[in-house]
Amino acid sequence: SETLDAIRNKYPNQKIWAVFEPRSNTSRRAVFQAEFAKAFNKADEVLIAKVHSPEKVKNAALLDLQTLGTEIQTQGTPARVDLSVEAILEILQKETHSNEVVLIMSNGGFENIHERILEKLRIDAR
Repeated sequence: SETLDAIRNKYPNQKIWAVFEPRSNTSRRAVFQAEFAKAFNKADEVLIAKVHSPEKVKNAALLDLQTLGTEIQTQGTPARVDLSVEAILEILQKETHSNEVVLIMSNGGFENIHERILEKLRIDAR
């Protein structure tokens, strides 16, 4: 939430894409299920990747991405969840425009999504 607040303050008039990978031990679990739904309210569009290494979390405690997506949308923000990195890259390549902000949130490599986004956008710019 604070990260998105800071980005919204820095770019008040630009579309903000929040791209989140539930990767940490805490974010993979349902501990902050309700808080996550509220945390994305400053974004204009939310893309949430598949839970990283879900087998390491007991099923009952796993973050429920479908519920999270519904809760985010109920608050008025479009959200797509349970996405592969390839699907996220395709969405960003097709739907982002110049002067929009893409905020990548993960505590890991996120399958090198940062470089892969830049490469896809370079291809489009040719």
